[in-house]
Amino acid sequence: QDDVDQQCTNPEEIAIAMKSLNRQIMTSFVTLTRVLVHEPKAAREELITLSQLLIRLLEECNRYRDHQARENLIRCLEDQLKMKRTMLKALEGDLTEVQEAAEDVARYCS
Repeated sequence: QDDVDQQCTNPEEIAIAMKSLNRQIMTSFVTLTRVLVHEPKAAREELITLSQLLIRLLEECNRYRDHQARENLIRCLEDQLKMKRTMLKALEGDLTEVQEAAEDVARYCS
């Protein structure tokens, strides 16, 4: 249940989380750079933190992709529906013309 709820998150919330993670990654990268210059042996902990932040960002990106795919599918289906309705109206117009022509022929032949 929690997994389903997590996947159905508002896309704006996902975007906010991605921006926050991006800032944290930048800060962590600067910190890692500073640690590498001053204490190279202590960089492992900051490298692990940076890796974890990148993994979380990738997870958020994947959640956002799910939303984008749903939105694209909805848009595609709506476009198809609109096109089919337009075609149906055209066919109804053609059918009316054919029916009128058939009635004219029937009147002519009787």
